[in-house]
Amino acid sequence: MICIPLLAPDSRTALRRLRVYAAQADLVELRLDGIRRTDLRTLLAAAPNRTLVTNRRQEEGGFARQTEDARLARLCEAAAGGADLVDVELASGAAAVRSVGREMARRGRGEGLIVSHHDFAGTPPTVELIEIYRACAALGAGMVKVVTRARTVEDNLRVLELLRVAQAEGRRITAFCMGAAGRVSRVLAPLLGSCISYVAFRRGRESAAGQLTLAETKLLRRILA
Repeated sequence: MICIPLLAPDSRTALRRLRVYAAQADLVELRLDGIRRTDLRTLLAAAPNRTLVTNRRQEEGGFARQTEDARLARLCEAAAGGADLVDVELASGAAAVRSVGREMARRGRGEGLIVSHHDFAGTPPTVELIEIYRACAALGAGMVKVVTRARTVEDNLRVLELLRVAQAEGRRITAFCMGAAGRVSRVLAPLLGSCISYVAFRRGRESAAGQLTLAETKLLRRILA
C-alpha cells in the first residue's frame, strides 16, 4: 500500500490535503503530532478511503511536545473514532499498547493495530532486530513496523531480513531504513513483502529522511513491474 503522511499547520489545511492525498494513495497517515489544532473527528469522518493515525513520540521522530498521557489519549480517541489503523510505539509500554489494541478490537479493527519501533541512531545487529520484531508481535500487533536509520548499505540488508522472518511466520510487517543510505530499502521492501510504503506527496513534504516522493515511487513501480 502506498501511504502519504499528512502534516499541516491547522485542521482546515489538513482537511484539504486529506482529500487530495486520498485520491492519489491507498492510505493516508494522519500525523497528529504534525497537525496543529487537529479536529480528529472531522478528519476521520471526511476520509474517503483508509486512514492510519499516528501520534509519534518525540524520541521516535514526533514533531510535537506533549505529555505521554495526552499523546496516548489521542490514539485511543482515534481507535474509538473509526481509524482503520493506529500506530503505537513499542516504547509506549505494554499497558498502553494493549489499551489501544482493546479499543481497536471493540470496533472490529483488531488487525489494524500497528506496533512500531523507530531507531534514529542507526541499525542494530540482526539478532537485536529480530528481538524487537518479536516484542512488537507479542503485544498483539496486527502489523509490526520496524524502521531504522541506515549508515551503510549493509544496514538495509539487516532490516530487509525481517521481511523473510515475518513471512515465514505468516505475520504482516512493514520494515525499511531511513536516511539517504536507506532509500534503496524503500524501493526493495515492497517487492519483498513490506506492507506499507510511506511517500511524500511532493518534495518538501517529507515526514522522514530519505522518503521518496509519490511520483518517484509510482515511476519506480512501473519500471520494476
